[in-house]
Amino acid sequence: MGKERRGWNSRAVFSSFADFLKSGDDAKSGGSPQLAGLFRKGPARAFGMVWNGSRFLGGMELGDTEANSRIEWYNEQFEICDPRTLQRKPLAQPQPRPFRTY
Repeated sequence: MGKERRGWNSRAVFSSFADFLKSGDDAKSGGSPQLAGLFRKGPARAFGMVWNGSRFLGGMELGDTEANSRIEWYNEQFEICDPRTLQRKPLAQPQPRPFRTY
């Protein structure tokens, strides 16, 4: 894989997973994806998910509070989002939708 495609696969897989959850094709799967990150130093961190116009952390819906600003937020395309507007942050890199099926 060339340098120009580095990072493309994990985002494509995540957006495909999100599309599958939204499709409702599996009656036993659904709801917001739960995101967490492991790092070389420090503890694991949970990330917020912007899903269907709402904020979720660990699968639970959160309201609009100041505490949300201390959490990193992502949408179903794995774009960095603003917890207040629920939109991709202005300087965040847009991500392609290579496998969207609906």
